[in-house]
Amino acid sequence: MKNDKEIMLSRVDGRGFVLYDVESGRGRACGDADARKTQGNMHSVGGHTFALYADGGQLYFQWNRRRWNLRDPDLKIKYRHDFEAKSSVFSANDASLAYPAWWRDDPAFNPNIPEYDEDEDYLAYVFSVKNNLELQKALKRTWDDSAHAGSAA
Repeated sequence: MKNDKEIMLSRVDGRGFVLYDVESGRGRACGDADARKTQGNMHSVGGHTFALYADGGQLYFQWNRRRWNLRDPDLKIKYRHDFEAKSSVFSANDASLAYPAWWRDDPAFNPNIPEYDEDEDYLAYVFSVKNNLELQKALKRTWDDSAHAGSAA
């Protein structure tokens, strides 16, 4: 029996799709799925599960069990690098996570050249989405439409 709180998300690492339990913040593999029916995406970093998805006409960010509407003005998302420790630091309100930076083992990395954080690091992507209203609208539109794909017979 399907949990009413489960939604289909794609895994950012390219390893397929999951049924994501919004209440627990956990996903379970669902085998082959129709990518057109996904409502967002998810990724794990440092033992934590993060997800971006559309639900009920809104766009949400979820970190394990904690869930925020991306349009909530009280949601403060920050992303930065600690160059000395070769780590990235991500925070959402009072929760913070430091983890190895994507460029840590790249000998050609130069901190003085513009980076491609949002292409290489999912949490930088979340930070970018939070700060880009047009991208939020496009994702919500795409994922809301996906949630209803195939529902009209």
